[in-house]
Amino acid sequence: MKTTKIVLIIILSGFIFFLCCFLWFSLSGRLRPFSGSESGVIFGNYELVMERELPANGVESLNIQYDMNSNSVYFYLAEDENITIEEYLNFKPEEGQLSRIEQNGKELLIRGQRRNSGFSFVSMGGKDGYIKVYLPSGLFEKLSVTTVSGDICSDINFTVEAGFLASSTSGDISFQEVEAEKISASSTSGEISFKKAKAEHVAAATTSGDICLEEAAGRISAASTSGEILLRHAAGDADISTTSGDVAIALGELRGDLRINTVSGGVKLKIPADSSFALEFDSNSGDCNTFFDGQLSFNKKGNHAEGSYGAASDKAIDVSTVSGDLRISEY
Repeated sequence: MKTTKIVLIIILSGFIFFLCCFLWFSLSGRLRPFSGSESGVIFGNYELVMERELPANGVESLNIQYDMNSNSVYFYLAEDENITIEEYLNFKPEEGQLSRIEQNGKELLIRGQRRNSGFSFVSMGGKDGYIKVYLPSGLFEKLSVTTVSGDICSDINFTVEAGFLASSTSGDISFQEVEAEKISASSTSGEISFKKAKAEHVAAATTSGDICLEEAAGRISAASTSGEILLRHAAGDADISTTSGDVAIALGELRGDLRINTVSGGVKLKIPADSSFALEFDSNSGDCNTFFDGQLSFNKKGNHAEGSYGAASDKAIDVSTVSGDLRISEY
């Protein structure tokens, strides 16, 4: 019993020490929010530790890799035809801890170096940083950005002839307008948002974060475990899946099949009144409610419905849930 009390006292003392450190950092101004694209709360005072400027002429591919440390990446429009990279850190870097910037032929590589050796109360969670990348518009054929826990955000539009990839473990991914042959965005717990995404294939996946595509065109695939999926102006065909998150889609034009699978998430669809498609809804306990119920066949439980809307069409909307409901309205 005496040993247990000693252990509890040690744990409580450590917790109180942690709270005191947190309070000191908050009152000393080390807990500060970013503004604009640089949203979120970040610990530590950040200072500009490196600035590089290089001509954009000849650069066709941008590859940014921060897969060994926590680092956010922010994109801005350059004032000239040069590429400028600024690195900000909340600690004084040692040799070899600054990001490596090198050009290999037509590819520009920005790679973060390993710098976290463990938790530190001095930096409240470790050595952290972010970079600002200023780019001329309409520059690349390929763009790839990878980070562990940092955000990836952009204030500029991207037109990428080939592939566009943005990946973060726990950070948010936020872009304005992106047009590419293929768009791929993934995060574990962060949110994914695009104001406009146009590609032959638009793929977005997250575990617990939400996915929001304000406007999307092409073959769309979106998957989330517990996050919501929102497509406000979608044109094309799509595969959508969630476990417990809801799905809300406003179809501008159905160019192919729309397939939606959820476990407990509800599904809300808005479709143009002049659409044509075949509908099939199947659920264990969810129900179906549409503005064209009279053209559908329901089973006795009301958890299965099928039928057609509009003129004859080879397009299909298939919705499958375990307990989620389906609601379809027109606009």
